[in-house]
Amino acid sequence: MRLRALILTILIISLMGCSSGFKPDTFSEKDFAFQKVDDVNAKIHYGMTRKEVEKILGEGEESYLASVIYKNGVIVMYSKEKVVGFALSEDSHGFYKTSRGVEVGMSKQNIIELFGEKYAIETPEGSLDYMYNLEDKKLLSNEFLKTADQKYKENTYLFTAFFNEDGSIRNVYLLDHRIYK
Repeated sequence: MRLRALILTILIISLMGCSSGFKPDTFSEKDFAFQKVDDVNAKIHYGMTRKEVEKILGEGEESYLASVIYKNGVIVMYSKEKVVGFALSEDSHGFYKTSRGVEVGMSKQNIIELFGEKYAIETPEGSLDYMYNLEDKKLLSNEFLKTADQKYKENTYLFTAFFNEDGSIRNVYLLDHRIYK
């Protein structure tokens, strides 16, 4: 019996070591992506060209602010034909998720478990935000960003989730801070 418990414990620990590498209260360039739920190789990430994106998503419909709407609830924002942000809407449920595993329909608690509590920013509008500076490779507090200069802000990325009345995710956004300029 003890041998079985020991083997099971070792197996669980080794499987945990094979996880995606995402840990709460951390962020990295790997977070700037989303993928098909059923195909981890069909991944869209920050900096991809529009041509590369459309090989995976097909052609989309031009929208506002240099964004393109694709089928199944995906919006991709471009600058100079390169991805600078994306959004997953309610129609993306069951089709797409972020590289960290966030999907429309999840709860706020699910996001906090995936991203951590330390840098979570709950806004008056009811969204849950995380900000990451690519240059310093660190998550930021909202107070810190208020005092940062424009150049620092340009290297800052925003993950935000909006919620339905029942507390489930309605939309997920990952944006380059420059999109607000």
